[in-house]
Order: sequence, then C-alpha cells, then structure tokens
Amino acid sequence: MTATSVQRKGDLSVSQARSWLIANGYDTFSNDSYFGPIDIIARKGPEFLLLDVKSNPNSPLTEEQKEIGVRILSVDEQATAHCTRCSFRRNPR
Repeated sequence: MTATSVQRKGDLSVSQARSWLIANGYDTFSNDSYFGPIDIIARKGPEFLLLDVKSNPNSPLTEEQKEIGVRILSVDEQATAHCTRCSFRRNPR
C-alpha cells in the first residue's frame, strides 16, 4: 500500500469515527495533520477523550500515547459511509 493510500484510509477512518462520535452526542476536534499522538479530541459533557483512531484491531498505542491517556477508537474496516461501526478498545496497561 502506498503512503497516499495509507493516508487516505486513515482519513476515511477518522471521518467515520467523527461521524459516529457526533451521532453519539460527542463534540469532536480533529488533528488536521498526519502527525501527533492524537487523532480526535472528543467531549461529552465534562468528559474529554483523547483518541487514536485505528482500523487495524491489532495496532497498539505508542508509549507517548499511553503516558498521556490516549484511548483507541476502533473503526470496522467493513463499515460503509452509511453504516459505521466503532467501539472504544480497552487500553493495555
């Protein structure tokens, strides 16, 4: 897979994740670059979540992400733009 197609897949996953979060009552704030430990900051009431969006269920967090409390939001690769399935993953300690 080329770098462009990987970025495109990542962009699609983040877009699907944001749509799912918004549909579930979260305000979302995205990282507009391809760099950094956080893809999305989500807020629902007083709760703030630092999220890394993953379409590969086996992708781990980096040490930096673990240190700052980033959570993984998994996006089902088989989901379509009309049917997004996302879930929060339990982070390993």
